[in-house]
Amino acid sequence: MGGLMEEDGESSCSEILDHDFEDSCDTIQKSEDWKKARNLELGFEPQKEIVYNKVLPYATDVDKESTSWFAEIKANLGKSIALRELRPGIVTWTSRLNKFIRLYGLKFPKADHISLINLLYSFITSPDLEPFMVNHTAGTLNSLLRKRNLLDRQNLTLEWRPLYEMYERILHSHLESLGLIKIPSSIDQTLKSLVKLCRPYFPLSATEEMLREWRPLMCPLDVTMGKAMSYFEIFLPTFSAFENPDQTYKLWFDELLGFWSACGNSPIWEPHLLSLLARLAEHNTGQVDWSLYMPVIFTRVQKMFSLPVHYNKTNVGNKGMSLDSSTAAYWIVNTLGGESLTQKYLSQLFQSLESYYHPANIGKYSIKLTEFMSKLSDIFIKRVHRERHKKHSWGFVPPSEHILSDSDITQFVNSVKPIVY
Repeated sequence: MGGLMEEDGESSCSEILDHDFEDSCDTIQKSEDWKKARNLELGFEPQKEIVYNKVLPYATDVDKESTSWFAEIKANLGKSIALRELRPGIVTWTSRLNKFIRLYGLKFPKADHISLINLLYSFITSPDLEPFMVNHTAGTLNSLLRKRNLLDRQNLTLEWRPLYEMYERILHSHLESLGLIKIPSSIDQTLKSLVKLCRPYFPLSATEEMLREWRPLMCPLDVTMGKAMSYFEIFLPTFSAFENPDQTYKLWFDELLGFWSACGNSPIWEPHLLSLLARLAEHNTGQVDWSLYMPVIFTRVQKMFSLPVHYNKTNVGNKGMSLDSSTAAYWIVNTLGGESLTQKYLSQLFQSLESYYHPANIGKYSIKLTEFMSKLSDIFIKRVHRERHKKHSWGFVPPSEHILSDSDITQFVNSVKPIVY
């Protein structure tokens, strides 16, 4: 009877898997057929449509309306830039392009997508362009660059230096303090988002050029060190570093971590460096050898909680610049797996922190501890989903030996369990 039930169970599972596989194949085939049909209807292959528009009551008129409107936007935007008509020309037509993207998505051919990015990028990096125009155009550029899977570096290359010079001119200018220019309140975050979206398209030589530009600022005893690290965090490309490590992260990896190891007094630039390292770990999973610097980084992570540590009745806890718990969690999660020692150090970290999570030991540090645990679990789940379910477009695809295995997941859960429960 038991054997019969086991056989029935196996048969049932196989039927379910076969059914799911067939459904998946049918879905892919329907998607391909729909794309071919859309290409014939529109006369071009759209980059990314908003699929919900097809259920609108006037769906039959949407294609004609969007195609006509985009042709008008494209013609008038080019004309406005050629005539250097900032107002109302460029302001009006960039606003309408932004509205078009919100209503219809990136419903235009790849060639037009690339042309629009190059046009607006050359405009925004024009010398002495007023901050309002920079902020306004950067918002539209962000909308065009947001879908990274649609364009790879073979389609698009953007120079980093004009973007850096514009960033330096606007955000590190003394003119605002003198009341000579007005800087929009949101421009800082807008420009950082723009740099983030442009980074994957920087040329291969960008890393070496950036180091040559900002190395003179790297003095640990001077405030310029903070500025250099801030620029490294924002501008250094890591997304395609796997293609040529010797011309990318290997140029700065040991040097910057050497500075960090030598400065144990929680310098102000420490969060910027950890953010850069977390991004490098995420984009190059399993490619970077972190073993030499694991003890240093985990020691700094432990210090960020500012735990009440006393020696001879004197508080010797950390009083320096605190790291961001989200950034620390990103680095830890993205260095797990394979032959990495991260899980070993993480288990030791949790053993040292376990008593501080007890309700009887609540204090100022409790918020940071809770936030760290929440971020760590959330980022771990996202990594598992990314590696097992997300469709890869371009960029680094981790080999199977560096993807989180069932054993890695079990070890992580077992290390977290004593604190959670």
